[in-house]
Amino acid sequence: MAITPYLYYEDAGNALKFLAKAFGFRRSGAQTKGADAGATIIEELTDTSYGHRRYTATDPEGHEWCFAEPIRRAKAARKATAASSARASARR
Repeated sequence: MAITPYLYYEDAGNALKFLAKAFGFRRSGAQTKGADAGATIIEELTDTSYGHRRYTATDPEGHEWCFAEPIRRAKAARKATAASSARASARR
């Protein structure tokens, strides 16, 4: 089963630019990226009792976005990012 969200924005073009810049739907650094782009963080990044890492933010038009992933996957993504950064630094 798929779920398709429906959002109404007054300015869809700016909303799409904001959403891509703020969230980009990337796991690594998404909270910082979102805040830097103008999102308001309403729930800081936290590990839940049910095994997920999550945070919640609002976009400029007040839509609330919740982002979560299983903690094991979050740890693996951080390790992969660190390894990639180390390889890039070694090449310089």
